[in-house]
Amino acid sequence: MLKTALMSVETMGLSSAYLPISQGLGGLLANFNPLGSLSEAYSRTLAYRLETKRLDAELAQMRHQADLAHDRIDKTFREHMGKLLEKRAVIDCYVDTLQKELGERRIERLELLSMARDATAHMLSPGISLEERQLCREFVTVLTAQLSALGNQGNQNLKGLLDILSQAPAPNQALLTR
Repeated sequence: MLKTALMSVETMGLSSAYLPISQGLGGLLANFNPLGSLSEAYSRTLAYRLETKRLDAELAQMRHQADLAHDRIDKTFREHMGKLLEKRAVIDCYVDTLQKELGERRIERLELLSMARDATAHMLSPGISLEERQLCREFVTVLTAQLSALGNQGNQNLKGLLDILSQAPAPNQALLTR
């Protein structure tokens, strides 16, 4: 019977090597075997399941690689944030200390100015001896020199702050415009 089927395929001018399975010899056998189409459907289903499992494994591998990359990025981010927060804490501490010092210097300057004003007023008041006026004048000169020294010290502190702030990276303009 197989010989007859083969001869009929060859008499049609078709070689069984060039026919698809469903039309070639397998197709003829499938016509004679009622389980042939069922086994072909089962094998295709099995092939699809295998391909699905392979794709699932590939997806799992990609997710795992993404998790690893995310962990690396997260670790790097936390390290950089820690360094930046530490730098910020140092700068904030320095600025707070400097502001406190400048505030104290301002109070000292105001007190010195008040003392100089009082000494000048006392020096110009009537009934003061020449020697006392001379002492008041020298006292005002010393107070004025102290004011100058306090101003220079404040300027040095501000220069130190500017030096520290110039070492810090400039803020990102994109962050400032939001």
